[in-house]
Amino acid sequence: MDCLIVVGTALATSGARSFVFRTLNRQDIPVIEMNLEPQCNVSYAMHVTEKCETALPKFFDQFYALSNT
Repeated sequence: MDCLIVVGTALATSGARSFVFRTLNRQDIPVIEMNLEPQCNVSYAMHVTEKCETALPKFFDQFYALSNT
């Protein structure tokens, strides 16, 4: 895995929390978290504190622009 993208979760459920932190414990990978209240407090995380409905379209627009160059 090259990157972990966490979108719109408070990581309150054991399944989501377990998956995210178990993955982070196995690898030093960058984390992009799109959430109004960031939950992944690791040093290599980028936090997008915006609603997912607006953040995701912007994110994918930028991703597609970069991948088409």
